[in-house]
Amino acid sequence: MEDIELKVDNIEKFKNENPNINIDDFINYKTCCSNSSKGFINYLAKLFISIIIISFCVYMIITNRDDDNSIHYSLISSIMSVYVQPHYNDDKNK
Repeated sequence: MEDIELKVDNIEKFKNENPNINIDDFINYKTCCSNSSKGFINYLAKLFISIIIISFCVYMIITNRDDDNSIHYSLISSIMSVYVQPHYNDDKNK
């Protein structure tokens, strides 16, 4: 993919001319020590929140062995379903 530099005045024109291209792919955040894309920042935020929730659930499961922990197990499986992609069978039944 070639690098495209977008200026603020032509972003709307670019969106209208190229409806299949996600404009977020071209947005970069420059900080003091990195240059990261918007997608990468979103992924890191989701990962950080997921780690906190999974850690909490594991802690609750370990400390409350006698209680009903079904809510904690369901939270863990819900978060894992975000990262594990489903398998799609492309073969047609014959």
